[in-house]
Amino acid sequence: MDDISDYIQKRPKNITLAVICVLILKPLIHYLVLPIGEPNLSYWLMAGGGSHFSYYVTDGFFEEVGLFLAATAIVCLIAWFFNDKIKAK
Repeated sequence: MDDISDYIQKRPKNITLAVICVLILKPLIHYLVLPIGEPNLSYWLMAGGGSHFSYYVTDGFFEEVGLFLAATAIVCLIAWFFNDKIKAK
């Protein structure tokens, strides 16, 4: 247990950045991968049809809560991949 607390204490900026990335990545995944409504060309160009991205940030944030696991997994994989380049103080 002390190892985990030492790890967190040495990397507060990294952990904060990871949490922020997860919170940003979840609506992006929901918007791009699991859109609400019928996806079509106008949907992707935001010229009409389909929901706008602002819906996913405000009301849709708590829909498909399981996507937080996917977003967390993506951020963890990126952190693991670049682990040798991430420095602790």
